[in-house]
Amino acid sequence: MSPSVARGALNLQILKIDDCQSMEEEITKGEGIITLFPQLKFLDLRYLPKLGHFIMTEHALEFPFLRKMRIDQCPEMKTFVQ
Repeated sequence: MSPSVARGALNLQILKIDDCQSMEEEITKGEGIITLFPQLKFLDLRYLPKLGHFIMTEHALEFPFLRKMRIDQCPEMKTFVQ
């Protein structure tokens, strides 16, 4: 997902990504992303065997409404943010 697409999902509250054998990162390196998915309450990443990280960025991320995050069966994930 490109950073511009991610920024366009301003009202997204639930993000589930499940069973994708080839996904290596969810959001490509962003240009100044600070608040990504500002309304996100639940993030669920499951069965993503090649996912190494969720996002590449040089900035701190804020998820002001995030209440629950589940990361399961992502054996290559070493860090959430790179």
